[in-house]
Amino acid sequence: IVSGGIFLTSDGGVTWSTGITGKGINANYLTAGQINTDKINIMNGSFPSFRWDGFGLSAYKFETTNNQATNFDYGKFVRLDQYGLYGITGNAEFIPSSEEDVRANANFALTWSGFSLKSTHQGGGYISITSDNDFQVFDGNGNERVKIGYLE
Repeated sequence: IVSGGIFLTSDGGVTWSTGITGKGINANYLTAGQINTDKINIMNGSFPSFRWDGFGLSAYKFETTNNQATNFDYGKFVRLDQYGLYGITGNAEFIPSSEEDVRANANFALTWSGFSLKSTHQGGGYISITSDNDFQVFDGNGNERVKIGYLE
């Protein structure tokens, strides 16, 4: 340990490598059996790219002003977790309780039981394409209006 940081040796002091300085930790010397991902923000320069927390690995939409990241939009994200890969719009509080919950609420999902893709419209209606129900059109009240195909 010196004023410039903490240096490491593996040969009894013949050669030394930088371990920790005021600028950071040398990741070449990190080993871990387990990493707690309670809340990790993965940055791309000054732009947030991902958040890894207890809910999974999420890529949040972030707002920019003059090419500068201003803040996360927690209501729009793509997440990878134990249920699969899916995208949510307009629900910052979404924490799924099941794979069915993901497929019912996500704009798109690739889960262990199949895929789903939904469009959204201002009137509340939407088009849905899924691996189990094929192509469907729903009105603003959630009533199925059109169904094309049923593959078995």
